[in-house]
Amino acid sequence: MFRVGAARMVLAVEATLRGLFRGSKKLLGDDAGAAFTYYAGFTSGREMGELYVRSLMDPHVALGAFAETVKSNGYAADITILEGEDRYRMEMRNLIECELLSDYAAERGGHVNASHWVRGYVAGVLSAIRGGEWDVKEIECINDGPDKCAFEARKK
Repeated sequence: MFRVGAARMVLAVEATLRGLFRGSKKLLGDDAGAAFTYYAGFTSGREMGELYVRSLMDPHVALGAFAETVKSNGYAADITILEGEDRYRMEMRNLIECELLSDYAAERGGHVNASHWVRGYVAGVLSAIRGGEWDVKEIECINDGPDKCAFEARKK
């Protein structure tokens, strides 16, 4: 019985995320849908980052906890975080947002800057952990051919 319930939960989460990622773009249009999805990710990320800060985590430990949380929630299979002075590069394999939007991207003839939720999530986490505002750009996407998605985050 537990396995059936767990399987249904996974399907419900996938359906919910597909609705968030695709539905916002289809109902609001690409630009407004992207803004809505980014803000949803930013809010979620900021809440998660504030939890890490309240737990008195060192920023480096908090970023490691962020990566583990993303992986344990099934949003990405692997994350590599390269730190710099007010700059980060994050590489994510099997990123759920890009996978769920791969057919949407194909319908549009290729890349559609799919990872708005993840960009927002990363910006929110960094704003809570490191302070300030962060500009996060997707610089590689699996929907364009690479085997991973990569993001660059810079403090504004």
